[in-house]
Amino acid sequence: MAYRPNRNKSKAGKPNNYRDRDAPSTRVGMLNQRRLGEFRYDVRELFVDNQMDPDLASTFLASIIAKGSRQGIRDAKDFVREQQAAGIITKQVMDGLIYYLDRYTKYQSQQTGE
Repeated sequence: MAYRPNRNKSKAGKPNNYRDRDAPSTRVGMLNQRRLGEFRYDVRELFVDNQMDPDLASTFLASIIAKGSRQGIRDAKDFVREQQAAGIITKQVMDGLIYYLDRYTKYQSQQTGE
């Protein structure tokens, strides 16, 4: 078999779903879904230590997880601060929740759509 020089592979082109590396993107802090069980355990422990009503705690935890995993950690923190300002949770619970939201944050790159 004869020697064949290096073929120009660029003729094949890029796949249609190839993400352009130069496209603008932002990094958004989201709740880490792989560590969701640990997050729930820590937050429930925080609620029990501060004697929060179990029915309210369950609903509140679900709201925090939904906001943190869909909208972002910043929105979840804002929600927690609003609830503390409304008197639903105490300052100790708010500080603990913000700490746990920071601890279980994963930054994901999202394209801006331009």
